Amino acid sequence: MEAALANGGAGTAATALLRAAADTCPQQLLRAAATALRALLASGAHGGAARSAVVHALSAPDFPGTPNPTYPSPVWIA
Repeated sequence: MEAALANGGAGTAATALLRAAADTCPQQLLRAAATALRALLASGAHGGAARSAVVHALSAPDFPGTPNPTYPSPVWIA
């Protein structure tokens, strides 16, 4: 991972960790993915690029779990 970060891959790594945690990450690996993402975001050298990538990924229409506008949202009855 250090080699990827050294070559400007902080944004790519942050996006991959975030998407994996939101979609395909097995439950037993969620803590490890979240820890790695948190460390990347807190990094002095790579944090800015990682934060920008997270904002971009979360606002992307194809982000896992994003509601599909062609289907109505479920109505939850209390």
